[in-house]
Amino acid sequence: QRADVRVTNLVVSGNEVRFDANASAPSVAVVAQTWFPSWKVQIIGERDLNITTPALRANLACQAALIPAGQSRVRLFYDDHSFKLGGALSGATLLLCAFCWVREKKNALLSDEKIAR
Repeated sequence: QRADVRVTNLVVSGNEVRFDANASAPSVAVVAQTWFPSWKVQIIGERDLNITTPALRANLACQAALIPAGQSRVRLFYDDHSFKLGGALSGATLLLCAFCWVREKKNALLSDEKIAR
């Protein structure tokens, strides 16, 4: 079945693609951007529709999103949990190292005071 789709308000950035879509029937929007598992699609549509799903793979390499019939706001965004986990672990390690460094400096000052007495 052929559907008429009108895409407006297209905004593209490094980690997000947004656009408004008006489709006469359920459709597929293909974005010429490399597919990767960490990309997600958020669809905000009529009748309180608000869905977030992984981006689909189209033509083996591109991203795609299922668009429902009617007016929708579509957002493809990068959400890599591994990157966030790595950042959190790095931050925790940095805090631990800072704590150990301060503790070592404090112990060194205390031992210097004992020697001076």
